[in-house]
Amino acid sequence: MTLYKLDGLVIDSVIDVYGEHLNRMDESGAQGKGRCITLRCRLAAKLNQANPPTMPSLAPYLRGLDRVPINDIKRILLPIGDGVHWVLLMVDMECNAFVKFDSLGLEGTQPVESAVKFLKIYLTNRGKNPAEWPIMIATNQPLQSNQFDCGVFVMKYMECLLNDCDFSFTADDIPLIRRTLCNQFLAGVYGKSIYLI
Repeated sequence: MTLYKLDGLVIDSVIDVYGEHLNRMDESGAQGKGRCITLRCRLAAKLNQANPPTMPSLAPYLRGLDRVPINDIKRILLPIGDGVHWVLLMVDMECNAFVKFDSLGLEGTQPVESAVKFLKIYLTNRGKNPAEWPIMIATNQPLQSNQFDCGVFVMKYMECLLNDCDFSFTADDIPLIRRTLCNQFLAGVYGKSIYLI
């Protein structure tokens, strides 16, 4: 049983459940340090549709973000998958920047541009001024050594960013991380059981 052999819909669900788990952890442990909010990856998928979605149709994907005062948010994390590869977009509210984490080390900003455009509108509506915030490409993250570990890397990036810790894992650790995640999902550790077979 491996996470990388799942179809895209199940990977979306896995990343979303893991993100919800991280949000719950941050709710209880973020006193005074600012919240780190993980958005559902389906938000990015909707933003990349041919017909731009309306703001009301996106409301379910922004519920966690809407409930937190904007000045209490330290980081916003948005996993983005294009059907082939997963990357993580972070909005750094302290440094006023968008940061893309890509486990393949690719430098371009596709497919994050539509997400950045939407988040700039959203943040402007909440009283911020992100018009000039740059899109930066992270260079300090561990990189994958194959073509199928990107989803697991995205989940570990999210975990490290939420916990304010260094990226202390490498590509060599991913098989064990994947097995641990599979076992924990099947056991319902993250609040839901996801049957992977």
